[in-house]
Order: sequence, then structure tokens, then C-alpha cells
Amino acid sequence: MVRIAFTHTPMYGVTRVDNTNVLKVLDNSTDPHSKYYSEGLRNGTMVTIVENEDQDRYFSVGELYFKS
Repeated sequence: MVRIAFTHTPMYGVTRVDNTNVLKVLDNSTDPHSKYYSEGLRNGTMVTIVENEDQDRYFSVGELYFKS
């Protein structure tokens, strides 16, 4: 499962992946928001990622969220 993330936010437990296929889908989409995401991927403000860890907890810098 591929996700789109902002590059200005540090992320742990993820790997950056090639966005070629995601851009093809976004370019052919009729969704009004697809242009925003495709432009972000092209100009480097966003990247496509996949999660490495199999956990129900999400960590961010200085924060810890527990599964409730």
C-alpha cells in the first residue's frame, strides 16, 4: 500500500518508493484533487512511501500515540 507524505515532516518506519505509477494514475484521474498531489510529487514537496513496520502505533517527533 503506497501513501503520499509531505517531505517537510520527519517520518520513521517508512521507505520512499518510485512514484512513476502513482503519477500515471493521478494524471488520468478525474478527481479534482489529483492535480494537487501530482504537482506535489513532481516538485518534491511530497513523496510516495510504504510502511516498514507492522505496528498499530504511530510515532512522530516528540509524540507517542497508543492504540486505543
